[in-house]
Amino acid sequence: MTPAIPPSHPLRRWFQGLVEYALFTDVGICEPAVADYLSQLLTGFLHVDQIYLFRDANGKRLHEIGEMLARAAEARDMSLTARRRRIHRHVGDYAMFWSGIYPESLRTQASAGGADCLREYLGEGKRAYRVASELSREQDRPSPRLLRQLSEDFEYCVYGLALVRRSWEQEDPEGYSSIRDALGA
Repeated sequence: MTPAIPPSHPLRRWFQGLVEYALFTDVGICEPAVADYLSQLLTGFLHVDQIYLFRDANGKRLHEIGEMLARAAEARDMSLTARRRRIHRHVGDYAMFWSGIYPESLRTQASAGGADCLREYLGEGKRAYRVASELSREQDRPSPRLLRQLSEDFEYCVYGLALVRRSWEQEDPEGYSSIRDALGA
């Protein structure tokens, strides 16, 4: 299990500010719950184990969305509905992250003959959040309403994350030294 970054950590606050500015100012999504979710996604995905949450039977990290969705039918560690919700939510998160923060890697995969490309990620991410919302109960966190909104506004959220990346690159043109500094590395 990867250690969580504390709520008061400067990196978490930095991501929160970048996400809020991008969504509220440039994208027009003035929903604090969406901004909170996206900043938590960025903070959580700092660790590679959170990005590649699922593994195959041999322990190999799953990189393809199709493999992750197949995992929903295979894993036996929780109820079918809870497992499907968790996996669909992660697929939404995974697609949102790669589409918004590193879309060039998806274009590279597509041109190299990979099965996934940016357009597929956008469609699968949107669909995954919708399915996760349908599998959710009101007491679940994130709420079904938030997951539904992430599905409906998927492309806008992806655009917001692209603006976040642009902001941190402009702030740190040498390449992520502010992230390393905030982590204390």
